Formats: sequence, structure tokens, C-alpha cells
Amino acid sequence: MRYFARFNLLLIPLCLLSSGCFNFRFGGDDVGALKTSLGSCAPNPCVQIDIAALPELPSSIAGDSRSIIESEIRRVLYAPLDVDSAKPSRDGVMAELRERLHEYDAVSDAEIDWSLTRTARVIFSNPNIISFELTNTGYLGGAHGFKDRSLMTFDSKTGQRLTVTDLVEERSR
Repeated sequence: MRYFARFNLLLIPLCLLSSGCFNFRFGGDDVGALKTSLGSCAPNPCVQIDIAALPELPSSIAGDSRSIIESEIRRVLYAPLDVDSAKPSRDGVMAELRERLHEYDAVSDAEIDWSLTRTARVIFSNPNIISFELTNTGYLGGAHGFKDRSLMTFDSKTGQRLTVTDLVEERSR
């Protein structure tokens, strides 16, 4: 099913993303957010962790669709650091960070200042679709830090994740 007849309608969420003009607040008072640190942090070694809560979804998204979308967003927010790790979970990410810090501490006495920050925000929403920007930034040792951003769009009624081919007619691509 095609949601937009013309390619230029796809530019709306991209313009909103680049301008940052949509800044939806996170659900509640960041209920479900994880903001903590591991290690002594006085002065170091330390890992600062800041994982955002799920973004507040419009009330029009209900039932199974809401559950599916929230599950997909949680999957990204709590994705394992190691690709071969178990399924995404808050406890899993924390366990991996604790293990990495312990391993580092056992082989080095150099001070470290690691960080991991993950966010999710709504960048576009209408009765048919909802789009999110998810970011993952930090430094966990090595030569340099990392930063990545992904965009996810869902059908608001079914919760199905949509692709570009779902959003743009073939003749517009």
C-alpha cells in the first residue's frame, strides 16, 4: 500500500529532522529512562550511561500496534553492545558494560571516561504513520568514539515497520 503519491511528501519528515523543529517530550517524567554510572567516577574509571525512555506515542495508536512499535523502539534502545549477545534488554546492556569495565580494569590502571547515550524521539506523526529518530553515541575505549542515527517509520494502525518502497511510489524513486 502506498502512503504518499508524490516523492516530495517524503521530504517533510526529512526537513523536520534536519531542522529539529519537532521536539516531542519523552513519556511521563522520563519514566523508564536509565541514567546511571558504573565504576568509581572519583575520578575514574567510570562509564556514564544515559538511555532515554520510550517516546510518548499519540493516543490514537493503541493496542497491538502500540505494543509492536514500543517493542521495536525498546529493541534499539537496549540493543546489545556485542552482536552475538542475547536479546536486547536493559539488564543485558548493563551486564555487558559491567563486564567490559571489569575486563578493562583487570588489564589497565589508566583512567577511563566511557559513556553510552541512546535516545529515541518522534520526528513525524499523522493518522497513518509515525517516524522516529534513534541515536546511539558514546565512547567505550579504543581509538575513537561512535555515533550513529537510524530512522524508523511504522504504520500507525498495524504497527508494521515501513520501508521506502512502502512510502514512495515506484515511479517517484
